[in-house]
Amino acid sequence: MVATNLRKAVHNIVKKTALLVGVIILGDITGTLMVSIGFHRDMFYYFTLLTLVEAALVFLVAGAIDIVSSVSFRRVTGVSRKLERSVGMQKDAQQIATYVATGVVLLAVSFVLAYVSS
Repeated sequence: MVATNLRKAVHNIVKKTALLVGVIILGDITGTLMVSIGFHRDMFYYFTLLTLVEAALVFLVAGAIDIVSSVSFRRVTGVSRKLERSVGMQKDAQQIATYVATGVVLLAVSFVLAYVSS
């Protein structure tokens, strides 16, 4: 039972991460290509920097969600229902894991792109 739930949670995190990374990378490629065509210059360097900045922003979003979903923050804001807290914390943990995994993938992509471009 626990293994099945864990497997489903990991599967959902991987699916959401793949979707987020795909959308972000596709947007980066499209934007970099349009700017390269518009300015008649090679903008591959900026694609690498953009990917690195996006990885940092995704990590910041995950941290912000973690802080907002913490027990102490909920006590300060007055949310004290046990059922709501446990269900909400599980959803928040999956959302945080998705953003952290997306940040890790984007960071790895930016390192690979930096290595390839040098």
